[in-house]
Amino acid sequence: YANKTTRWLHEQNIKFVPKQDNPPNVPQARPIEDFWSILACKVYEGGWEAKTELQLKRRIYQKIKEIDMNVVKHMMMSIRTKLRKI
Repeated sequence: YANKTTRWLHEQNIKFVPKQDNPPNVPQARPIEDFWSILACKVYEGGWEAKTELQLKRRIYQKIKEIDMNVVKHMMMSIRTKLRKI
């Protein structure tokens, strides 16, 4: 947190999470990282490449629908276990 940034946030009356209350950057404890990894594998499987941004967006929407929600639920439920190991 840069002093200049936090000062500006205070001046603008913008609420933010103080540094002491914000956990360190621990990607292995964030299930979203696992989700993005799964999604990326599905999107680019078979060497698929987008020729346009619209193609990529459509492919992402298509592949999100293919992800098993039980896998996502398990990722969320395993957060405590991962945090205890860190």
